[in-house]
Amino acid sequence: MSFVLAAISSFAWSVFDLSRKKLVNHFSALGFLFFLSIIQAVLFYIIIIFTGEELIIAKQYFWTFIASIASVFFAHIAFLKAIKWSQFSSVIPLLSCIPIFSIIFSIFILDEWLSLRQITGGIIIVIASFFVQSSEKGGLRLEKGSWYMILSAGCWALTSIFSKQVLVEVPKLTLFFEQNLMIAIFLLGYFLFKSPKELLVKWTGFKISFLSLAVLSSMGALFFQFWSIETLFVGVFEAFKQAISLLLTLFFAKMFLQEHISKKKILSIIVMISGVFLISI
Repeated sequence: MSFVLAAISSFAWSVFDLSRKKLVNHFSALGFLFFLSIIQAVLFYIIIIFTGEELIIAKQYFWTFIASIASVFFAHIAFLKAIKWSQFSSVIPLLSCIPIFSIIFSIFILDEWLSLRQITGGIIIVIASFFVQSSEKGGLRLEKGSWYMILSAGCWALTSIFSKQVLVEVPKLTLFFEQNLMIAIFLLGYFLFKSPKELLVKWTGFKISFLSLAVLSSMGALFFQFWSIETLFVGVFEAFKQAISLLLTLFFAKMFLQEHISKKKILSIIVMISGVFLISI
């Protein structure tokens, strides 16, 4: 049952990625993040009302809480820039670097050290990532979008570490609500003072449909993720999620974005999956 929940969560994360790719040329990065954050904040608040979860502001980990908001913000922006500038199937696999960054940052922030198996897995992922980015002729081709996705992976790793510390003091739903609310408030202030016209969006059926899909898939992914890890080791879940997500990336890129998927890219992603399992399990 746990693996079924993990599979649903992985599918939802991949749908979230695809919906953002579909919307990235119809919103600015900041504009999309504002609408996503404010809708999610409202929905999380409604859920909190029904569940009776207490709204708590972090005190002991206040600055860590602020750091988690900043890392979520920059992770989203870098991700949106990456999928706007580069092919979906080329940059999404770079999110497999998240476990590598998590391990490295954990050494300095949480005083957690790498095992030989994790180091080996990290090396495999890095090598496979270079193959994904290389051209058919063998030359390395790190595009602008690739650098943005590497930055996004680093920020998501920091988000996990900071959130892990804050969750000692603040319940899960409350943390998600507060993170989204603070980002929405910050961006609202930015738009009102700098670019109020960006708030006047001409809503079409396409935008409404894919924004709704983005909101529902991201929230569904979170809920099924936390449900599955109640009985499944986090490391096993992360490896399982990355494996499914990488394969779905190729499928979605081919079916919905008409991207060319080379044999080299398929082989590289299979190798990356093995590296993820070495790190996470």
